Amino acid sequence: MQVARAPRCIWSDTGFGTLQPRPRISVSEWADRNRVVAAGTSPEPDRWRTSRVPYLREIMDAVSDPAVERVVVQAGSQLGKSELLLNVIGYFADADPSPILFVQPTEIASRSFMKERIEPTFRSTPALAGKLAEGLRDKGNTILLKTFPGGYLACAWATSAVSLASRPIRVVLLDEVDRYADSIGRDGDPIAQAIQRTANFHNRKIVAVSTPTIDGLSPIARLLEDTDQRRYHVPCPRCGVYQVLEWSGVVYKTAAGDVDLGDVHYRCGHCEGRIEERDRPAMLAQGEWQADEPGRAHRGYQISALYSPWVRWRDLATEWIKATTERDRRGLQEFVNLRLGEAWTEGGEEVNAELLEQNREDYVGEVPAGVLLLTAGVDVQDNRLEVEVVGWGAGKESWGIAYRVLPGDTSTPGPWQQLDALLASSWGGMALWCACVDSGGHRTSEVYEFCRARLARNVFAVKGRAGAGLPIAGKPTTSNQMRIPLYPVGVDTAKEALFSRLALRTAGPGYCHFPRDLVTGYDSGYFKGLCSERRKLKVRGGRRVHEWIQVRPRNEPLDCRVYATAAREILTVDELALAAARTAVDAPKQPTPPPRRRVLSPGVSW
Repeated sequence: MQVARAPRCIWSDTGFGTLQPRPRISVSEWADRNRVVAAGTSPEPDRWRTSRVPYLREIMDAVSDPAVERVVVQAGSQLGKSELLLNVIGYFADADPSPILFVQPTEIASRSFMKERIEPTFRSTPALAGKLAEGLRDKGNTILLKTFPGGYLACAWATSAVSLASRPIRVVLLDEVDRYADSIGRDGDPIAQAIQRTANFHNRKIVAVSTPTIDGLSPIARLLEDTDQRRYHVPCPRCGVYQVLEWSGVVYKTAAGDVDLGDVHYRCGHCEGRIEERDRPAMLAQGEWQADEPGRAHRGYQISALYSPWVRWRDLATEWIKATTERDRRGLQEFVNLRLGEAWTEGGEEVNAELLEQNREDYVGEVPAGVLLLTAGVDVQDNRLEVEVVGWGAGKESWGIAYRVLPGDTSTPGPWQQLDALLASSWGGMALWCACVDSGGHRTSEVYEFCRARLARNVFAVKGRAGAGLPIAGKPTTSNQMRIPLYPVGVDTAKEALFSRLALRTAGPGYCHFPRDLVTGYDSGYFKGLCSERRKLKVRGGRRVHEWIQVRPRNEPLDCRVYATAAREILTVDELALAAARTAVDAPKQPTPPPRRRVLSPGVSW
C-alpha cells in the first residue's frame, strides 16, 4: 500500500498573519505559473516565461533558496534586471509574505518604479490582484508603502536616511546600487543602512543588482568580490564546449580587416567555429552558471548584453566601432559598463609633461588646416589673467594655438582691456567661437561685468564644480548678482576627458597637438602646469572617491584648457557644416571666367 506524500511545506514565520504551512516553490516556478507582464511596461507583455531568459532562472531561485542569504547581480543593460526584481517582489507578496524594502537611487526613481512597474504588475497578475486593495483603504497606505496580507512593500531611496532606517525588514532589494554613490558620506552608506534593517530576521534575504561603474569605486563590483562569482557558460553549437561569451569573440571584420556589419558573428574560443546569432536561444537554454570562486557563502552573478535576447550583436558592434573610432573615453566606459557589465579600469600611460613637450609640432600656418573652430579658456588670478586659445577639429581633435599671460591687478581695468583685445583678435583669419572666464576666485564681480558686456560674442562666465559624472558644461543659471548666464563646469569630468586625450600617441579623434614655436607660449612651464594634477583614490566619510590632487605649484594651464574644453561643449557644433565652410575659405581663388553668351534660339544670341 502506497501512502501519498504531502507536498513539501515551509512555515510563514514573518510575524504577519497566522502561522500556516505553505507549499515550497521557487521564484522562477512562481513567476512561470503566475506572473503576467503588464502591457506598456515591457516590449513583450503577456505571460512571463523564464525560458525566454534562462540565465535568470538560477538567480531567481537563489533568492528563494533557504541556504542563500545574499545574491549579487552585476549585469549589463537590457538583460531583464527589473523583471527579476518584480518577480521576487511578487513571490514574497504571494508565496512567502514578508516585509520588503525596495531601494532606488533617488526619490523620483522610487516613485516612478512604484507607479509604472509595481502597481501594474499587481493589477495584471491574477495571484497578486486585489492584494493591495485592503491597504488602499488604509490611511497608512501611500505611493511608497503598499501593504498586503502578511507583509508590506516599502519603497525607499539612497539619499534619505529616514526612509532606509524606519522599519524592520526581512527582504532587502537594492536596485542600481552604483547610482547610490552621491549619498554616501552624508548619512552613511545606504547599502549598509538597508542591510542593517534585516538584523532581526534569521531568514533574511539581500539582493543587490546594478550595472557597474569604475573599478575601485563601484559598489556592485565590491559586493561581487565577496561572492562565488558565477558566470554563464553556454555550449558551442559546433564542438559542444561550454564557454563564457566574451567581447573578444565577436567578429565584425573581414579577413582583410574591413568592417562588415552585415556579417557579425561569434568565433568559438575552442574550435574557432562560426556561431550565428540565431544559435543564441538554443545556447542559452543549455547554459549553466559556473563559479569562479566556489565555496563562498554568498552568490554572485556577472553577465553581459551578449546574452540578451533583446540586443543584437550587430548593434553592439556598431556602438563599439563608434566609441573606438572617435576614441571617446566616456563612450568606451559606457560600453564596458552598460553593455559588457564590467567595471571600467582606468588604465593607459600616465601623462608625462616632458613627452608632451618633445612631441610638439611645426604648424603649417598659424591655424592648422584641421581646425574647424576656436575657443578660449581664461583663468583669473589677483595679479594676472592667463588665457589659452584652442583649435578644435573633427572628433574633438585639438590644436593649441596660443597661450598668453596678461599681467596686472585684475581689480583694475588694465588686464581686462588686454583680454578684450585678445578675444577680439583673429587667428589665421578665424574668430573665436566661444570663451569661458572663471568666476570662482576673488574677482567674481569683475568677471560678471566683463562677460555681461560681451554675451553677444559668446563670452561666458563659468564656475567649476567637482564631482563624478557631472557634465563638462552644465545648464546655465542666472541667479547671480548681475543676472547673467553662469555655466557650471564639471571639472572632474573635463580633466578625465583631457588626460585620456593627452595619453593618445597618434593623431586623430581626441588627439592633442601643440606647436613647437615658443612665441605661441607653449614652453616647459606650460606643460608642467598642464600636467600639474594627478587623480588619486581617497576615502572620504567611509566612501571611496577619486580626487584630483595638485602635485605642482602652477596649475593655471590645466584650468585654462578645462575652460576652453567647456567652451567647446557649450554651443552646438555642426562639424560637417564648419568643415565645408573651412574648405571654401581655404580653396584657392579661381579667375573669374568671361561671361558666356546665352543662346535664345537658333541664330539669336544675348
